[in-house]
Amino acid sequence: MKKLVVLGSVFVFIWSLFTYSIPINGVYADDEIYYGYFEKAATGEESTDNQNFFMSRDGIEKIRVYCINHNTMAPWRDNYEDAVSSNLAFEKILANQANLEDAVQENIHGADLEENVRKILYYIDYIDQNTLTTLLSNKLVWRATGSGVALSQEEIGLYDDILENTVVPSQFVVELFKPNPEDDNGARRQTLARGYLVYQDGVVGTMVSVDGESASASAALTLTSEDNLTIDVVDTIAFEGLFADETYNVTTTLYQVSGGVLGAEVKKVETTFTPPTADGTTNVKFADVTLEVGKTYVVFEEMVSVNSFEFADGNKPHRAEHKDVTDNAQTIIVKQSYPEYQDGKIGTTVSVDGESASASAVLTLGTTDVTFSNVTLEVGKTYVVFEEMVSANSFEFADGNKPHRAEHKDVTDSAQTIIVVKEDEPALEDGKIGTTVSVGGESASATAALMLTSEDNWYNRCDV
Repeated sequence: MKKLVVLGSVFVFIWSLFTYSIPINGVYADDEIYYGYFEKAATGEESTDNQNFFMSRDGIEKIRVYCINHNTMAPWRDNYEDAVSSNLAFEKILANQANLEDAVQENIHGADLEENVRKILYYIDYIDQNTLTTLLSNKLVWRATGSGVALSQEEIGLYDDILENTVVPSQFVVELFKPNPEDDNGARRQTLARGYLVYQDGVVGTMVSVDGESASASAALTLTSEDNLTIDVVDTIAFEGLFADETYNVTTTLYQVSGGVLGAEVKKVETTFTPPTADGTTNVKFADVTLEVGKTYVVFEEMVSVNSFEFADGNKPHRAEHKDVTDNAQTIIVKQSYPEYQDGKIGTTVSVDGESASASAVLTLGTTDVTFSNVTLEVGKTYVVFEEMVSANSFEFADGNKPHRAEHKDVTDSAQTIIVVKEDEPALEDGKIGTTVSVGGESASATAALMLTSEDNWYNRCDV
């Protein structure tokens, strides 16, 4: 890269008067014209290799640019006014692969040319933030564009490290400033380049989950419970377009929501995150958060870079957020759960005067007695008892609101059966009499009859 060297002030004056003093019209549209000039570096050797080059449209806006080729003429005026008067005009074009190939003297990097230039320019202006010397910055650009410039081993090591490890965000734009082709010196002047960030919010998409169950774009995460839940809620944040290796402050907030309107804040989690790549995912956990039955919740996310960056529209941090109260994927609905309806169970045992029926199984969860008072049971008949229990109140079950029931109606159940049997008639038997006779106080016995002695009959002479 060399400046034009002239011999004598008269030659410079005549050259300027006849070649450059007439403004260019009709070659570029007025809003496309930039004028190029240089400023000497603050430190370092007095050399054309150690100069800072700029483009400006009005003398106020000042754009730092880098020479693409080492051994081709660069703008040689040292201020904007002289650049205008000398008509050092340039057209701004996009620095794509084709335009770069047209601008360099020889493309020794093939298909990697555009990516190499992007990495070097991004490193110089945003990662290193212009702490490199002007000379080293220029050398790195020249090596990326294939210019024959000598670098030290240390400088080569830096160059290789930049190409291997620098991740350029999609918001980084590289532009070329192409010299006026109708200028007699235009073919000999070289194209210059600059890179800058166009501000564009990162993109965030989220998915909430609880115990492995996740929401989706088509359906919110629905939880059911009889009571309020105290659980861990995990918010998986999928991001695109962040600045790799830059630290972000991440604020994740859980809100109640009703009818599409944001309600009370439930819990906020603040953390930091350094994405290794521009696109990826990270998780944030709301630990031991209480969710109320019958409520709906939504999670909002905000990511703000710790550092600020020089964008085309000013210096500011980079942001990404997702705050959509209607997004199913970041919504949790807690519904009231109800028990599945199941009839109660009844086991019965009938008894009369303390005598009970029996069965092979007895229900022991609870008992109650029912008495059939003054009931007449007929001899020779069999009876069975049926039971039905229906709750006075209704309850909300999974299949609807209704009373609870329990019944036992089994005609074969011995435990609830009574059989009335007729008693047997007694066998007819003779009665038995035992006697003892006595006369005058003398009695017979079981072993001896009563013996009386007399000369005459005892008629009317004794009582028997």
